[in-house]
Amino acid sequence: MRQTILIVTAAGLGKRIKEYSLKKYGKYVDKPLVELKNKKLLEWSIKPFYPLITSGILKFENVFVVIRSDQDEKSFKEVCQIINPKIKVIAIDKLSKGPAHTTYEACKKISNKQNIQEFTILVSDSDHTFRSDNLLNFFRDSNRVNFNSYCVLREVDNPDKWGYVIKNQNGSYTSGEKDILSKSILERENAEFLIGCYVYHDLLSLQRGINLFENSENKNKESHHSLILSLLSKVSEVDSISSNWGMGLGTPLQLEEAERSIISFSGNREPSTFVIDIDGVIFEHDAGR
Repeated sequence: MRQTILIVTAAGLGKRIKEYSLKKYGKYVDKPLVELKNKKLLEWSIKPFYPLITSGILKFENVFVVIRSDQDEKSFKEVCQIINPKIKVIAIDKLSKGPAHTTYEACKKISNKQNIQEFTILVSDSDHTFRSDNLLNFFRDSNRVNFNSYCVLREVDNPDKWGYVIKNQNGSYTSGEKDILSKSILERENAEFLIGCYVYHDLLSLQRGINLFENSENKNKESHHSLILSLLSKVSEVDSISSNWGMGLGTPLQLEEAERSIISFSGNREPSTFVIDIDGVIFEHDAGR
């Protein structure tokens, strides 16, 4: 089984949430440190990966939270300590060109201390939460795990508020940001919506995607992973992984709706694991740790 690292990108400016945090806390708070139902958004963003940890596919010591050097590193480390003390916080020097560049800069820093060349790179942003049983199945499938992938939802409320990808007839993907309603009926029917989770087969795949981006007409845009993977899909295999459900948590409106919703941190349970001994006694595990 391939080893995996999880990069949680938390190095953006979080402009959409600044006024919300000022109103709630009386000061500006980094978006991943904002609370939803008594849990930090950083906790909500890592929770979907507990099934991979329980299954031995991912280890807490290979979970990295990436911030800028001018962010509140102490507070981030305190939250990581609550989740699991083995999670590491990495600071990059400055705001990057986008999430993909942030991920790449983090990987280069990690590579200075451990060899991750053959690791699968799993990426999550810090303003979504979701459940994807198929993500676990993806990593267990020796054929599919060789692909680069998006985690997606087939249907969402307010589709004009979501990033999306559309699979073309030749197998490549086209990506877009919050403009699906301007597309054709056929494109809208084929769209899959992004929940902030992406998979790169290895570091070379991420590096190749960054190079394609830098040499494309998109080089002056923000380097969203959806765009990087869409460029990669023109030269290598890219897949999509369907998810059970997902929720965006990146805007004040989304957070207010989530607070009013029935979503609960403990309710987002991983698939149950059953252990049966030779006498037929069944034990059930749901802790995700």
